[in-house]
Amino acid sequence: MERPDGLDFLLDLPLWDLDGRIARVQEYLVEHPHCALAWGILGNTYLRKLGKRAEAKAAFERAMVEDPHDFGWRMGWVQSLDFSQMQSEDTWNTLMPVPNLPSVVFEVLECVYPSSAPGLVPGEGALKLARDNFLLHPSNPESGLQYAKLLLRRRRLEEAADIVERVLPDIPDSCEFGRDWLLHCPMTAILTQEQHENAGRILMRANRLSAAASEFRHALKLARFLDYQPSWLETWAIKTFVEIGEIDEAIALCDEVIAIPVVGLDHRFVQRKLEVLREAGRTDEYVRAYRSALEEQDNEEVWMFVGAVSSYLREQQRWSEARSFLELWLANRPRFCPPDYYPPLVEEVQPEVYLELGRVKQALGDLEGAREAWHVVLESSDAEVAAQARAALEVASDGG
Repeated sequence: MERPDGLDFLLDLPLWDLDGRIARVQEYLVEHPHCALAWGILGNTYLRKLGKRAEAKAAFERAMVEDPHDFGWRMGWVQSLDFSQMQSEDTWNTLMPVPNLPSVVFEVLECVYPSSAPGLVPGEGALKLARDNFLLHPSNPESGLQYAKLLLRRRRLEEAADIVERVLPDIPDSCEFGRDWLLHCPMTAILTQEQHENAGRILMRANRLSAAASEFRHALKLARFLDYQPSWLETWAIKTFVEIGEIDEAIALCDEVIAIPVVGLDHRFVQRKLEVLREAGRTDEYVRAYRSALEEQDNEEVWMFVGAVSSYLREQQRWSEARSFLELWLANRPRFCPPDYYPPLVEEVQPEVYLELGRVKQALGDLEGAREAWHVVLESSDAEVAAQARAALEVASDGG
């Protein structure tokens, strides 16, 4: 396989000049006939040019010959096929010998040929192709995983997990990948990462949690090598680690994701970390983590946990700590939920916090402070919370 040197000229050509790009790439291929990237670029350019499916298909086939590990060319080849002009038998004959068929093939077949073989019930055409393709390529993990995903979609969980465990030995171990290797064969690394992730997800659904956790660890390692942003992979991995009792590993993964500056993700994993600690009964760590989140996290979700934390502190009669905690929440509330941004949530939560603060101050003997807090609640539109504050004030007046 030739290295794709000398293709910088494409940067100077307008993207809309398809004829010009085709001509220049063809000139380049005369001198570099074994450059898979150039053949792939040619195929992609033909795809963008209406009516050039046959030319695109031929270019992608040559790219697959020059670099059989790059599944991007295989995806382009599938896109060059015109399923609407093919009989189901022709589709079968065209696709059957091809390993590493991308999932888009099966999605298309489920739509175009819902019953694409004699004797099959509607929707089983794609499953038959996946099964036959896997039997033809039993040592190809992608063929097995595509078959397993279709079984999973049909809730045949044990069959799907059995297929996954059959192909696991053929998926490269994440330890085999180094930074230099990834730079030279990125598409293979991407495919391998997705294979570990898909295997973990299927095994998790079948409740084979130890095996799922192992696959998620491989997928996470490759995701970090590839500089992927956090996604559902981390969510599934945390859930699996918790269920097998690896609480520290789950918390460490939460902390790792929280530290990655991705807008819109950090609060979900702050929330998940708090849930993990609470469910594991590690309540002191839970309180510390929440206080840290209040002080450090600028997002609108963290503050919603105030009720659970304050209830725990009150149950433990840690009154001074509870007061400090509630006052910290109130001091930071405008940063988390400015009234013009989340007025319904502010209206819902803030009165309950003042009601709780009043109870805590009462327990500490600060009746004046308790009354001040409850008077704030009287202005709430939540009739139930306001009634509780009114009752507390009446009791406090009778007693004091």
